[in-house]
Amino acid sequence: MIPHLVLAQAGRKQVLEGNAAYAEKKYDAAANAYQDALIEDPASPIIQYNMGAAQYQKSDFEKAMESYNKAMDSDDPLLQARSYYNMGNTLYRFQKMEEAIQAYEQALKLDPEDEDARYNLEFVRNKTKENSEPQENQPQDQQQQQQQDQQQQQNQDQQNQDEQEKQQQEQQQQQQQQQEQNQQEQEEKQNQQEQQAQPQEERETEMSEEEAEQLLNALKEDQEDLQKKKAQAVGGGRVGKDW
Repeated sequence: MIPHLVLAQAGRKQVLEGNAAYAEKKYDAAANAYQDALIEDPASPIIQYNMGAAQYQKSDFEKAMESYNKAMDSDDPLLQARSYYNMGNTLYRFQKMEEAIQAYEQALKLDPEDEDARYNLEFVRNKTKENSEPQENQPQDQQQQQQQDQQQQQNQDQQNQDEQEKQQQEQQQQQQQQQEQNQQEQEEKQNQQEQQAQPQEERETEMSEEEAEQLLNALKEDQEDLQKKKAQAVGGGRVGKDW
């Protein structure tokens, strides 16, 4: 994946600058430097290879594929093998497993000692096999997932229902307490009213001083009238002296 160290004479300075930036993981600066080098030597497979490496690190996989394809014009088998290897990595990013396997196989034909290509080849083959097996069990997996989702939804619904019932019970309890409190307050108020009314019923009527005086005067007058009547009665029955 690293940029090629064999440099063409044209654009040599820019390639060195690009390689230095690539080593520091400054991939934008590296790509810019390689682009300047391609202006000096647009047909250089080495610069195209280096440009592809920088573009790959930038996750610009489509442009990386274009650069690696152009690098395949090289007469150097080692450069071709590295280009195939990087093309395999890029194709894997596109999830093109079969094409990635073919690219790794071509890299190994050109460079049988490339252990990285061999490892990636086996890795992608195993990955392809693993991906094919779950497809057979996919309906069952989907059914299990649906059952899990349904169970989770039921649990959530039950939880919501329990919470709602709890809130209703609390509201009913509060209402009952409020009613009992109102009833108690009403009874206390009624008792107070009854206690206040009771002395008024039992209280004797008191006579004022003026009324007492009038009553005494009336009794006095009645007594005087009675005495007068007695006197008249005695006088009328008196027998005169016989002279």
